[in-house]
Amino acid sequence: MKKSAIKLKHVAQKVGRSQALPAHWLTREQIARRYQVSIRSVDYWIEDRRLPHYRLGRLVRFDPAECDVALRAFHIPARACQN
Repeated sequence: MKKSAIKLKHVAQKVGRSQALPAHWLTREQIARRYQVSIRSVDYWIEDRRLPHYRLGRLVRFDPAECDVALRAFHIPARACQN
């Protein structure tokens, strides 16, 4: 487990989950709506470690800025036209 995840887990236990998480973090449902994909797709991205996330027990949250950067890796550039 990463140090940041351990710190978050410790903080969550001390002050309660709702106070430990930054307000701008998103849920799986919010991420799915943001990128116009199904929740199942988000789950696959989590499983494949393509989407950075924070886990507190069963609670999963996403930093939108980190997700934007990670999803740019999905970009496939267009080919140059050959005439």
